[in-house]
Amino acid sequence: MAFNEDQDFIQQLAQLNHEMTDYLNHHISYPNINANNYFIFIKIIKQPKYHPK
Repeated sequence: MAFNEDQDFIQQLAQLNHEMTDYLNHHISYPNINANNYFIFIKIIKQPKYHPK
């Protein structure tokens, strides 16, 4: 199957996304957290109500 220039770029982006996801999943140290929900988790724990004075 031949790819045109746009399809080749999209294929490269998909591969990069896959590699980044694998990397994050391997390096995230929180239980039950993966690359799909990591950044949402970080936003939640940075909310002031999670850090009472």
